[in-house]
Amino acid sequence: MPSLSFDAYLKSIQKNLQKGSERSHYPALKDLLDAPADGIDAVIEEKGNKAGIPDFTVKRRELLVGYVEAKDVGLDLDQIEKTEQLQRYLEAFPNLVLTNYLEFRWYVNGKRRQKDVLADRSGNKLQVRATDKIAALLDQFLNYTGEIISSPEDLARQMARLTKAIRLATATALEGEDKNGELHQLKPRQEDPVVHFYETFLAAYNAALRKSRGVYYTPEPVVSFIVRSVDAILKDRFDLPLGLADNAKDLGGKGQALVDLHLMKSKQLNKLITKMSGNGDNAVTEVTYNATEQRVYINKDRYFEGITPDVWAFKIGGYQVLDKWLKDRKKAKRTLSFDDVLHYQKVVVALKETMQLMQEIDQLIPGFPIE
Repeated sequence: MPSLSFDAYLKSIQKNLQKGSERSHYPALKDLLDAPADGIDAVIEEKGNKAGIPDFTVKRRELLVGYVEAKDVGLDLDQIEKTEQLQRYLEAFPNLVLTNYLEFRWYVNGKRRQKDVLADRSGNKLQVRATDKIAALLDQFLNYTGEIISSPEDLARQMARLTKAIRLATATALEGEDKNGELHQLKPRQEDPVVHFYETFLAAYNAALRKSRGVYYTPEPVVSFIVRSVDAILKDRFDLPLGLADNAKDLGGKGQALVDLHLMKSKQLNKLITKMSGNGDNAVTEVTYNATEQRVYINKDRYFEGITPDVWAFKIGGYQVLDKWLKDRKKAKRTLSFDDVLHYQKVVVALKETMQLMQEIDQLIPGFPIE
């Protein structure tokens, strides 16, 4: 970035200092960032923070490069970093520059990568420092290409970040919209409008997957009817006078225990009942179960032992959990890490405890399960 660009930039900033508005400096910052020969265009977001996004969206030939959030000249960026707004931006946007027009800070994936000061202010006068560090910072920002996705975990993290950005924009738009606005029409009571977007997204992305997973939005009146019906059935047919609120038989406690197990939050999961044994590596090249030995082999030499036939055969949603988990990794040609092995061992515990809780619930409720 040539030094003449900085000269013109600082002259424009100094000229507009007395106007007292960060937006009055937008054109100067845009001119500094724009590089038509390279296809770089810094778009000023007229709605700005009202849309839940930073002040500038920077693109290279229509492809997103990153974002720039501009605060008024001289504001303390250390304090700005602590604000809820910037914390949301750092969480949602992987390539971000924060500036008060004189100091520039570059963040990648929420962490500050570099900061430098272009000029010092004394009253309405600006004294330039060396421009080479700022040029290097902006050059790295403009040429950032993102992290290479080399694993399912990397992809999940990238998608989670994008989802947070969408959620932030949606929540901010809701806050700035009146009650008759389009988004509020999707929110008649307490439901989250994001669920509508998820169903629509999955339908466009993979309609077959949406159908097989049963991802369909359930209207609130339908949910209310289901809850009322279950409550009535518990009162009328299962000798629970308080229905869903009845704790006489600790159904609520057992239900919460089931939830904790399936969310992998239960302390019981640390009481492992299996171990990984055998020689060689953890490459998943075959998945076979030996009921006599109570072993699940992941290749010819390595296996999990201590898995009973009932736990191995246990299904959720029509899937045999332990078998499918390993076969998915075999298909991906994965080698199990230490964390993978530990997770699988915890899943075994979760299934074992789930089966036990299901038996206890069946015994607590007369006539259950319904024939």
